[in-house]
Parts: sequence; structure tokens; C-alpha cells
Amino acid sequence: MAREYKNTSKTLIVCFSYTARDTKRIAEKIQQTIGGGLVCLEPVKSYSKNDNEVVNQGQEEVKRGCKPELKPLGVEVKELNEWINLLRTKL
Repeated sequence: MAREYKNTSKTLIVCFSYTARDTKRIAEKIQQTIGGGLVCLEPVKSYSKNDNEVVNQGQEEVKRGCKPELKPLGVEVKELNEWINLLRTKL
């Protein structure tokens, strides 16, 4: 998933999606409407491309309260006035 960060205001739109399709498109539409930066969260260890495996892994992570390690955003959060989270899971 390609990272994007174009901050023209002090708003950051943050998205995460296994497929990076629908959720990212929604994030891009919000960005077009309100401006601000856009960044997609990425896990350090990529999820499987197999739908069944990823569903099982996601369910196990939820049961265990696991929070996968994420790659750094490269954003100074203290410089933001607000951020908008768009998270979609397929569980």
C-alpha cells in the first residue's frame, strides 16, 4: 500500500484496510472535500493474501487483544489539530 501525506491544513485522515480499496477511496473523497493530509496505516508484518487466513488471523488477534505493530507514520502528530480515522475490518 503506497503511503501518501499531503498536509495542506492541520487535519490528517488516517485509514487502514486489509484490501486498501474501499476504505482508501472513502478517505481520498474525504480528503478532496475537507483537505488535509492522508496516510494509510501499514502493519510491520503484512497480512496474508488469502482471505480465509486473514479472517482467522484477525479473529485470533481480536480474541487475544493483540494490536499488530505498525510502520511509522512519518507524521508529527503534535502539529495536528484533528485527525479522522477510517478503519475497516473484515471479520
